[in-house]
Amino acid sequence: MEQMSGPNMELSDARSSDLLQVPATSRERELQAYMATLQQSIWNLVEELRRMKIRNTQLEQQLNNLTNKENDKLQNNDKEASQ
Repeated sequence: MEQMSGPNMELSDARSSDLLQVPATSRERELQAYMATLQQSIWNLVEELRRMKIRNTQLEQQLNNLTNKENDKLQNNDKEASQ
């Protein structure tokens, strides 16, 4: 991984230290707590969406299997009727 040096590193360090600073006011602390709550909510929603996509795929496979079985039965019935 490439290391940064010179002015870019100082700017990066400044941004990192800004993120790590303790909020000065109660409003800033309140907003940071709210932001943490929102981030957790987003994470929970992403996980729920992932689980729902997996479940959807499973249900689609089940539906396809049932449809294929039903089509096979209909084809077999047609063959028997034509004989």
